[in-house]
Amino acid sequence: MLKKLCAVMLFVFVATLFVSSAVFAADEGTFKRSADTIALQGGTTPTHVKRVNITGALQYVSKDKSSYDKRTLTNFTNMSNDFAYLQVWNPDVGLFYNFPDEVTGILAGGSGNQLGGGVDPIGFTVSPDHASRIVRSLSTNPADASGDSTVGRPFVVSADVLGSGITTAAIPFGLNYNGAADADSNRTSVDARDRRFAGFSVSDIKLVKVYGDAESGKQIHFERVDSLEALTHGKFVVTRHASNASAVWSDTVLTGTAVIDTASAYRIIYAVKDDVENFDFTKPTGSLTGSSVGVIVDPVLLFAERPYVKTPVIAGATFQNTVQQVYAWRIRTKDGHPMMTSGTGVAGANPLRAGVTISNDFRADVKDTFDTTYAYDMVWIKDSVLNTYGYDTPATQVVKFPAAIAQVANAQDTAIMMYTIRDVTNFVGKKVSDVSVFRVDDMSTAVPFEFAAAAADMVDGRYAILTPTVNAANGTHQQKFMAATDTFEEGGVYFVALVAKDGGAFDLQQGAQDVNSKNDRNVHFFAFAAIGSGTPPVEPELVVTPASASMKPGESQEFTAEVKNSDKEFDFAWTSDNEDVATVEVVEGVVTVLANKVGEAKIKCVATEKLPAGVVAAEDPEVYEKEVAVTVAQDAPSGGSSGGCSVGGFAPATLLLLAPLFLLLKK
Repeated sequence: MLKKLCAVMLFVFVATLFVSSAVFAADEGTFKRSADTIALQGGTTPTHVKRVNITGALQYVSKDKSSYDKRTLTNFTNMSNDFAYLQVWNPDVGLFYNFPDEVTGILAGGSGNQLGGGVDPIGFTVSPDHASRIVRSLSTNPADASGDSTVGRPFVVSADVLGSGITTAAIPFGLNYNGAADADSNRTSVDARDRRFAGFSVSDIKLVKVYGDAESGKQIHFERVDSLEALTHGKFVVTRHASNASAVWSDTVLTGTAVIDTASAYRIIYAVKDDVENFDFTKPTGSLTGSSVGVIVDPVLLFAERPYVKTPVIAGATFQNTVQQVYAWRIRTKDGHPMMTSGTGVAGANPLRAGVTISNDFRADVKDTFDTTYAYDMVWIKDSVLNTYGYDTPATQVVKFPAAIAQVANAQDTAIMMYTIRDVTNFVGKKVSDVSVFRVDDMSTAVPFEFAAAAADMVDGRYAILTPTVNAANGTHQQKFMAATDTFEEGGVYFVALVAKDGGAFDLQQGAQDVNSKNDRNVHFFAFAAIGSGTPPVEPELVVTPASASMKPGESQEFTAEVKNSDKEFDFAWTSDNEDVATVEVVEGVVTVLANKVGEAKIKCVATEKLPAGVVAAEDPEVYEKEVAVTVAQDAPSGGSSGGCSVGGFAPATLLLLAPLFLLLKK
């Protein structure tokens, strides 16, 4: 159903999708969200909220959806459209929808004859253009790009708390699935759920009460809490929604550090109290006083912040006609198609340019660097490859970016795409000049992008560090360049913009740079940012001890060998190049060199990697070699080469023997 709704939205607003390549289209990327068929389940039962669902006390507000409204429509046959229905105030039947003009003016849906336009028999949502503008006015970093939007527009609903003894309702909406008639299937099927929230933290999820347009200043943020006990008016929880072996569904409330994955269904449950100003529009006015008999009407918007990929909108930047700021779709697997926001995500067609295929054909040597765990439906670089580049602690020194593909308008045009630095903890206090950005080239090489601090420098192979700024004309958020001397601050929002030309050296696509291969409008990006420089990798080395030996004939010497700087296991083979002089014996792992006769010999050690069982030798095991010199020589004779006496040794003894004779002669 979500695919069909998105397709209708794109068709209706196609005329305004590409107002300018340098700004967001007003309506791109927002999606509708139906109320859930299952009320809040499990956990500690909160006694202060009424759990409501779409088949019970929770209903859509729509004259067209008569079966979903708890009141008969016979009293309203004179109404020509749903717009009038939203503003009805009828004390005779106790119905007080009573929507103010500020709200009806920004809604779309209904019979098509109301302000805001559009036809939707289920009911009303905040119109796409207003939804985008409101979210951009509230967040410095919303994920509202056309291919990756998390701006959800839930249908307006009413919740009956009359007679329950409770004045607050807990209203459920699916976060990564739609809660309409197909809710059961898209709760349980991974392929049926949205992937637009994959990888986001719960703390990224935002919910706002809508009252008027982006300029009204009357939007109210719901507060996210971490328990059902704390779920009171104006607050919401994010839950993991799952069933057990008995098919009993339950909601587990998540804390802000939890991460949305693709393996589970997630929901937002928010609480609204009856008769609260600007939340419940049904409150009687004029001469009537008292409660609105328990009916709550509440248009809201949900969205997420800190997207992995975001369309750059660099304030005041003017680029050449061939240079475009574009969104880059992330790929889901090594050989899979780019990740779509909903459905199976395996369709290869660009959702905005019909008939144009996004080709995932990264170079084979680049794909060798891909980690095949595919965390959060994205492709990342292996830690082992980063280690090879010299970055020993990627978690603190390196920020990984997922592999992505951008499209440009024409072959050989240049794409500017942008990643969010989602965690700035390790950047705080550092200067922009302390950060380097690299293109992943192969298993042993990373090629640096060159820093750019102005639009004129944004050409193939450049990167920029950006931070948000506000467009003074309309109050929406854009980005601006940072200088090399600027400092990252705690709580700041920062982006890395990359520039690559279709078919150029920084386009990591297969093929050569000619019109028949890489020049196909698809620009392939795979990069990472590093704080400081990498440490040159320490290569494995075979070390033989001792490094040399001198022996006499008949002597022996034990030798040992080790491959240092490697965590692999090796087999060692020993040989002598002159066995007449020295031979090698290996007994139970002990290596002994025997000296046979005077001369020179070289003892060679070869270390060969041990391969796991079943792995063939053709997979190129690591091999290292080392030679050591062995010298075998006789000791020098004690009397010299003639065999006679040594004068130096004989003279003192002779003098001692003759001493008495000298004494006698003296007498």
